[in-house]
Amino acid sequence: MKRASNQDGSRLINLEINETLLLASCQSLTNNEPINTKAAIIPLLEALGNKEIELLLLDLQIPLQDGIPEEVLIHTSEILPQSNLRKIAIIESTDYYWDQNILQTILLLKANFNLPLKAQLFETRETALDWLYTK
Repeated sequence: MKRASNQDGSRLINLEINETLLLASCQSLTNNEPINTKAAIIPLLEALGNKEIELLLLDLQIPLQDGIPEEVLIHTSEILPQSNLRKIAIIESTDYYWDQNILQTILLLKANFNLPLKAQLFETRETALDWLYTK
């Protein structure tokens, strides 16, 4: 398991690869503080460079602090078309608007790059995993 962390060592996001599945998860930090988006997402995008990854489960629990910075969008647009990603399951966080923002951003990238990619929101990890592993 790979962990991305702040300079002070506090955990940002856990990345776990299980065959074709990349699980990106983060449990709440000390005070439910927002997570720095750039610091959390860049290692996730780099992990998608692994050509064996076809499925992504985002289970972040709490929204990231600053929306989706332009640098992250640019990096995503460079990596996503080169990946073998087929499905992205997003576990709902405590912020409906953040969840919708993530989903719509993924769908926009899918349309712009004509990617054979499906993305969907889920209430639980179990339903997300069922959907991911269904052909």
